[in-house]
Amino acid sequence: MVPAPIYTDCTTAKRSPLPPPAPGHVARLVQVWLEAWDGHRAPASLRKGPFAGEIIERLILQRELAARNAGATPRRQSGASVVSVRVQAPAHRTAAPKVPFCASVRRGSRIRAVAGYLQFYRPRRQQSHAGGLYGPRRAPSGWVMTSVRLI
Repeated sequence: MVPAPIYTDCTTAKRSPLPPPAPGHVARLVQVWLEAWDGHRAPASLRKGPFAGEIIERLILQRELAARNAGATPRRQSGASVVSVRVQAPAHRTAAPKVPFCASVRRGSRIRAVAGYLQFYRPRRQQSHAGGLYGPRRAPSGWVMTSVRLI
């Protein structure tokens, strides 16, 4: 049996076991990202979940480019579904561990691959400052998808 990876909190120098991301959780994140990629979900709706801003901005840019090239509205792709997910355990004991993942995805009659990284963030105390329309954005905590690519 492999011991759980250790997370070192640099601020207090305490060591505690870091649970790896569950494959089911990663599969749900990939499915939500695929829905936004295919046009079945607004990319801005991913802001409520554990997705890095770069992923959301890339989806918004992709949607805008598709709208310019295709006319008024981008054509929606057929729905995609996650077939399998593989998540590696955190390799290093660092303050913000980064974990690679890959998934097999069915799009129509084809199977494609999705690969990316999840990074662990500790919850931070919210600073009181004026944010967007609904107040400050919640700081990410837990496993956050920091990069993803459809191969």
